Amino acid sequence: MTILEKPSYNEGQKALIRIWNNKLEAFKRTKIDTGYVTFIRPKKNTLSTHICKIPCESRGYVNDNNELIQMTTENFLLLMTKVGIEVNIT
Repeated sequence: MTILEKPSYNEGQKALIRIWNNKLEAFKRTKIDTGYVTFIRPKKNTLSTHICKIPCESRGYVNDNNELIQMTTENFLLLMTKVGIEVNIT
């Protein structure tokens, strides 16, 4: 699978690519795939369990301003394509 990185991607898209690359690096080191992608997002005032209408789970708060989010790998790839990141799965 390849992700086409373009200089025209905005900061949100680049952040998703960094999260994905971190997951791949962890997999290469440990050879263990949990089936989930875990990342931090700014805390919301609502108890939203969706990002762009894609389901995710809140795993707690890192500090007062950040929330730990867990999403299945498939849903994370769907999120990436939904926000306009080109993903080629081979």
